[in-house]
Amino acid sequence: MYIPLGGNRVSTWKHIRNILIVWFLTGFWHGASWNFIVWGVYYGLLLLAEKFLLTNIKKKLPYAVNLVITLFLVLIGWVFFYYEGLGDGLNHLGTMFGFVRAELIDPTTVYYFKHYLVFLIAAALASIPWKGIIARLPEKVRFTLGEAAVWLKPISLTALFLLAMGMIVTQSYNPFLYFRF
Repeated sequence: MYIPLGGNRVSTWKHIRNILIVWFLTGFWHGASWNFIVWGVYYGLLLLAEKFLLTNIKKKLPYAVNLVITLFLVLIGWVFFYYEGLGDGLNHLGTMFGFVRAELIDPTTVYYFKHYLVFLIAAALASIPWKGIIARLPEKVRFTLGEAAVWLKPISLTALFLLAMGMIVTQSYNPFLYFRF
């Protein structure tokens, strides 16, 4: 759809229009519900903001700050995708930002931390850009790490994958997100 509309080889306003149309249709394709439309338009607006407003700001920020901002914005987008109704998603966002009264730690939170702490640690380790961190270390330390540094990412990703598979196998019914539609 993007290419037949002219893609990015058109005027700026038509380029913006093309991105919004494509992301609106992407949301509609995922489901004929307002939450999916909002999800699609939200990502279209994020893309436009990144492309036309935030490019210079992003370049000045440290990588870790850009990463945290991206993860935060993606998390907000997934709220719209997860809930079946727009009202439920907005209520959840209200809870996330403190507009709806809710306890910070409840029995459900404690349960998830107890049962998924190892998985969360493995996910955190797998998401670290090891090459970039190691490249910034002093040369003496890099030389000491040697070839072990090359294996950090594949090992952490393999551990994460095995943990995830083990968790899926041991749980009862855990449908894939798209099976709801």
